[in-house]
Amino acid sequence: MSYMELKKMKKAGLPRLIRTQHGIGLTHIADEVLLHHSSVISEGTVAAELEHGPVYSGSTMLTIDLHPLQEQFRGSDWPQQLVRHLEHSIYFRLAVMRLARREAEQRCLNGLLGELKTELEFTIERETLLVDIDVLGCVQRLPVEDAGSGEN
Repeated sequence: MSYMELKKMKKAGLPRLIRTQHGIGLTHIADEVLLHHSSVISEGTVAAELEHGPVYSGSTMLTIDLHPLQEQFRGSDWPQQLVRHLEHSIYFRLAVMRLARREAEQRCLNGLLGELKTELEFTIERETLLVDIDVLGCVQRLPVEDAGSGEN
């Protein structure tokens, strides 16, 4: 960097590395608390084979009773604020997608799941948060020798 470039940079000022953010947000433990208080229901099946092989299609629903948690939130619209935060929480989204994958893999006893396509939907019904994760993915068959014949 030349002297003139440094001089221009000094005159313009250094770029800011920290930004001030206003508003409220969830703590790091909030995602874990919500997942711990959730009930999980899953359904799905392996469909007939398509051109790339068998396909799994299913869904996992998390039901979270928010009533016991309401004292920890402020404001009358806190359920909607919670949904907005969770929709953008990378940790929470990854955690529920991993949960949906585990649930789907339990239903594919004779194969492994490859790449999955997932869709998440967050809704509030009364004092209950519903997280619906739809799952679609190709089932990769295990080779016969890996399936375990019981022989050594």
